[in-house]
Amino acid sequence: STNIGGENFAGEATREAGSSRQGLANGAGSRGSFITCRYTMNSATLGTGTCRVSNGATFTMHVGG
Repeated sequence: STNIGGENFAGEATREAGSSRQGLANGAGSRGSFITCRYTMNSATLGTGTCRVSNGATFTMHVGG
């Protein structure tokens, strides 16, 4: 889950088939938007990725910490 611009997003993350490090995450926003992210885990609890919100905004993100 995350909050972007005052909108709360919640969803699920899954690992890509055959990969223990790379995955996809998708979430729905409390105001009707949605978010899609691709990520790579650097350890069991830390990773980085890129996301795109349905309004076209893109950004990098950090997982864990």
